[in-house]
Amino acid sequence: MVFENRELLAIMARTLRADMTLVEGYTFVEESPLTCPLGAFGGTEDAWVNRDELLLWREQTSSDFISEQFEGDHFYFRSGSGQVRFMSQLIRLIQHSLRGAG
Repeated sequence: MVFENRELLAIMARTLRADMTLVEGYTFVEESPLTCPLGAFGGTEDAWVNRDELLLWREQTSSDFISEQFEGDHFYFRSGSGQVRFMSQLIRLIQHSLRGAG
């Protein structure tokens, strides 16, 4: 577990501090949509981002867009057996998208 490894915890803490610094100083600037495919993923029980908000990412690309919700909360990707299920579903989604991009 991450909390049992002091070195890994220190790395994660630095990453989290950097993320928070970015979030605190970020100001959205409306620009033209991206021209590359985009995927937005979330948890079905996420209290911070609901399905409608997740689908708003569609506006950020003029290319293909996929959205998928996985069982769980905001951190759906980190739960034990759910993590394995999530990763296999995510890999299938990416493979499907790459086949369509050719």
